[in-house]
Amino acid sequence: MINLKGKRCLVVGAGGVATRKVKSLLECEAQVTVVSKKACSDIEKLAQEGKIKLIEKSFSPEDLDGNFLVFAASDDPITNRLAAMEAAKRGIPVNVADDPELSTFIVPSFLRKGHLTISVSTGGKSPRLARRLKEWIESNIPSGVEELLSKLEKERSFVKKSGLSMVEKVNFYDEIIDRSGILKKKGDIEN
Repeated sequence: MINLKGKRCLVVGAGGVATRKVKSLLECEAQVTVVSKKACSDIEKLAQEGKIKLIEKSFSPEDLDGNFLVFAASDDPITNRLAAMEAAKRGIPVNVADDPELSTFIVPSFLRKGHLTISVSTGGKSPRLARRLKEWIESNIPSGVEELLSKLEKERSFVKKSGLSMVEKVNFYDEIIDRSGILKKKGDIEN
């Protein structure tokens, strides 16, 4: 995971796939620019709300200048390939929708629950499987995880100053996690 807060990111394309990329970037508080001849209504709305910058024109290599990373998500494979090749020449990380071979990075399917972030990746082989696995994991996260995470965070400063060995630290945290009971499997019986 990379911190994109305040970073300039370019999305080439303005259809459904591009919209998902834009929304993910906005969640990360990136500064998003979209370049496309035509934009779907969701992209136009985000531009009208001032959440993104929309440049309605064909992609050109100069559009890459000053960007931290690029998503090539147009409905035109030639445009996506051009964006990928030009980004690579400039050393700008690029993700090409539906073409992991042209991508210099992949985006895992991820979920957030408070401060807990879990990501699932198939290395670009099957984004749909990654998404389904993420949904399955999300539906199986027990309630109380956020509270447990807060408790562990509070204990962490004590543990750092405690002088405990690594094994003792692991045992300390495991004891808290085990006592919480949230990781017990359904159907487990108490001793």
